[in-house]
Amino acid sequence: MVDEARYLELLNGGYSPRDFPLSDTKLRSAAGRRKSDRFFPVANQRFVTSVLEEALLVPDVKALRPLTGRQQQRLRAWAGKRYARPPHPDAAEEHVLGKAASVVAKYSREAGVAGQQTIQHKLVAATDTWLLRCTELSVTLCAMVTLDRAKSAGMLVKATGGLDEDAVAAGCRKLASEIAAAITRDSGFRISVEART
Repeated sequence: MVDEARYLELLNGGYSPRDFPLSDTKLRSAAGRRKSDRFFPVANQRFVTSVLEEALLVPDVKALRPLTGRQQQRLRAWAGKRYARPPHPDAAEEHVLGKAASVVAKYSREAGVAGQQTIQHKLVAATDTWLLRCTELSVTLCAMVTLDRAKSAGMLVKATGGLDEDAVAAGCRKLASEIAAAITRDSGFRISVEART
């Protein structure tokens, strides 16, 4: 379980290396929750891994299938991104990733607030998924921008209907600068943000 803001962020394409949002309607009765209860379920990879190890020893396991169709595709893509990569260095987890996630989450929460439409807000709103590339002292956040989300965020060139590359590049620079200011001082990490479509 996560809080409502994080759950909605994950449902709307926010990326987490550990949590995947599950359907609250299908799991509510299985978890014994009333309709009035606040309920924001996620699959947490640390919990899932330990439960799956134990489940191998049980002769019969009750299976629930709360995901269907598009949700299953999203889960497959999430698992592929999570497990088909080398692990992040511990120092990057400790000094950078949590703070970077907080900065992005702040812009995601503020995106719909009147008067809060900086270039960083627009970039975060235009991003469907965030990917990471980490080396010893370098962290690159890759914003996977979609045209549909970019259109909603106001990041298209009106004349051509294409992505406003200058605005995206400016948003990447400003977001990288803000994340760099937020990370642990003297950690030595170099931060960059790049956008891909």
